[in-house]
Amino acid sequence: MDGADICIWDWMDIDKKEQWWSPEFYNTLGYEEEEIEANIDNFKSLLHPDDVEKVFGAMNDHLNTGVPISLEYRLQTKSEEYKWFQGSAKATFDDGGNPTRMAGSIIDIDSRKDTDLKLEKDHNLLRTIIDNIPACVYVKDLDGRKVLANRSEYELWGFGREEQILGKRDADLSREGIAVLSENEDRQVLETGEPIIDKDAYTEIDGKEYVLLVSKIPLKDSNENIVGLVGISNDITERKKMENKLRERNQQLKKLNNMTNKIYSVVGHDLKTPLSSILGLSDLLLSDIDSEDDLKENLGIIRQSALKMSDLLGDLLNWARIQTDDLSLNKSEFSIWETVQDTIDLLTITAEQKGISLEFKNGDSFQVYADKQLIATVIRNFISNALKFSDEGDTVEVRLCRDENYWHLSVEDEGMGMSEKNIQRLFHNRKHPQKEGTQNEKGSGIGLRLCKELAERHGGQISVESELGKGSIFTLAIPANQDPE
Repeated sequence: MDGADICIWDWMDIDKKEQWWSPEFYNTLGYEEEEIEANIDNFKSLLHPDDVEKVFGAMNDHLNTGVPISLEYRLQTKSEEYKWFQGSAKATFDDGGNPTRMAGSIIDIDSRKDTDLKLEKDHNLLRTIIDNIPACVYVKDLDGRKVLANRSEYELWGFGREEQILGKRDADLSREGIAVLSENEDRQVLETGEPIIDKDAYTEIDGKEYVLLVSKIPLKDSNENIVGLVGISNDITERKKMENKLRERNQQLKKLNNMTNKIYSVVGHDLKTPLSSILGLSDLLLSDIDSEDDLKENLGIIRQSALKMSDLLGDLLNWARIQTDDLSLNKSEFSIWETVQDTIDLLTITAEQKGISLEFKNGDSFQVYADKQLIATVIRNFISNALKFSDEGDTVEVRLCRDENYWHLSVEDEGMGMSEKNIQRLFHNRKHPQKEGTQNEKGSGIGLRLCKELAERHGGQISVESELGKGSIFTLAIPANQDPE
């Protein structure tokens, strides 16, 4: 700063009011020397009212402690405008330590101060903006330390003031695995200069998991050197939860839509065949029956067709209830031997019509605790499938046994058998062509999938052994220790 800007003053005797002001002092304030007398009272009158206490307090402290004065204050010019000055002063003390004289200088810093105030105003405006936006904003230096954090950022991490988070790295805030991922991203931005925009990041704060949408941008100085990075993140945890719920809801709707299509298929095709049989034979009975044997035979066919319709409707209802998670087990104690035998009795006519021997290789009769109706559904599906894929002269064997942990029901046939590939996709929900039986019988496509669901609802499982051209064995295994509550 040039010497013309330095204004000197001298308080020759502190016990008196008179002072000496240099010509530069007068010129800077716009006065002629004869227009204002140089004394402590006039100096005080020129001070801005807000600065009087600060300046005279500093003078008193200096006279008591001897520490030199250096501070900024405002003085009024002749045009009644206030200008900023940098003031300094120092007193002289006698041998007894009493102040006798004080001299000092002032330097016009009004232009600089005006710039500083504008910068401070802009800084405060910017700070107000970033502290009140909902996004988390922070700046990190090259060492990964936070050097700026807005309110959303430090409050997200559980701090009450910005100072509490400054200087901290990710490793100070997050557990190791999460911190390493974030630090690797920081390193990528700092080394390549390429920003990361809108990337999902998972973190943990006070044991609670958060999902943040993060952007990281390199921060450069005036020479285009990277000196850090700016991070912007938004807490999208609730949004992600909502998206997941919507995704689950869409899957449920898709599942319901598939179920509806399957219902249409079953109602439109699979129920049509037994219904046509009933209608056709009913017409025959009404028109012409030659003998009582013919009547019994046709009534038997009608009964079987009606039973098939009932079974299909039962399977369809249970399957629909499973798809909508509306199926509950109604468990009770019952004789599994009797249930198997009842099912065989119902399907004997079908076996006889195809010329198939249906045999029950029963062991001891014993009680089980399960949903009788649903277990009967599995048994019926097993035997019906075995009959469907067996030829005239084949044998279908039903076996029942138990061990320490499970009771087992097996149905073995000598029919078509399956390849390993078809076994693997047997219980899948994926749509694939339904294979017709040995007499072109059709199926609903839900029977075995329904059986698998019902077995699992009982804590059990289904296993399949099969070989092309040699038949199949389907086995149901249910835990034997399911006791009544």
